[in-house]
Amino acid sequence: KPYLEKEIDILENCVSLAQKTSQGRQDSKMKKLLEIIDVVTFEENNPQTKFIIFTEFIETQNYIGEVLKNMGYSISLFNGRMNLQEKIKSKSEFQDECQFLITTDSGGEGINLQFCHVIINYDLPWNPMKIEQRIGRIDRIGQTQDVKIFNFVLDGTVEERVRSVL
Repeated sequence: KPYLEKEIDILENCVSLAQKTSQGRQDSKMKKLLEIIDVVTFEENNPQTKFIIFTEFIETQNYIGEVLKNMGYSISLFNGRMNLQEKIKSKSEFQDECQFLITTDSGGEGINLQFCHVIINYDLPWNPMKIEQRIGRIDRIGQTQDVKIFNFVLDGTVEERVRSVL
């Protein structure tokens, strides 16, 4: 029996290490993102539900993309450093092939994405109009489903204070 308990401890440790490795850095925002993905796909009863994830920074965009790719998800990136052809290709990939579009605010203007109905604002801009522009990508004529919006704000930060004032 003591050997069995020791083996169980070893296996639990292996599972814990595997989870940490597959999910990248163990920050609270990433944990919440993965939780929301699981909950929404379960509620929708569709493991291919499409998500748009907005972030403020290209470095964060790359981090989110890396974690999701390592978990086996298909992603497309969209940001202001891309030329027009790259942006068109990114939108097309998201519409036809990929489950996730990870975008900076350049994806918040002038692009129709109403084939998707879930937005996650991983980073919130300080300008509330930018949030409205982001939501406007999917909440428009042609949208056939209820739109779901998730906004991330870290407790106890300047970001939280700005959000409460706005």
